[in-house]
Amino acid sequence: MENELASIARRTATLLAPEFGPELPHKVEQAIAEDPFEKNAERIVDPISVASLIVSLVALGWTIYHDSKGDREAARRDQHALAQRLATRLQDGEDEIRGLTALTTEQKDRVIDVVAREIVNAGDKRS
Repeated sequence: MENELASIARRTATLLAPEFGPELPHKVEQAIAEDPFEKNAERIVDPISVASLIVSLVALGWTIYHDSKGDREAARRDQHALAQRLATRLQDGEDEIRGLTALTTEQKDRVIDVVAREIVNAGDKRS
């Protein structure tokens, strides 16, 4: 995984560790190092599943973020609005989230919101 995407995934895991367990950052490191196509998706929510979800969402979110350059230009002054739009697109387009049925809706939304915020923050630092 690209260094910047890995960094976003790490920051997201650190922010979500109080909710999903202190081992989440370590599990994200493992997920970053693994090939995501080697295993079938698991339906039991555990730190490994959440870690894989974070890494997948960061990769997808980063692609969406960079594909929406016009939106970024228009919303650069309003990071919150840009993060919300990105979170909405991630919610609409991520089948892997739907597969994690043990996560509550609030937990899924929290993971997506933190990922979207961290992507927008990272993108703004690059500009």
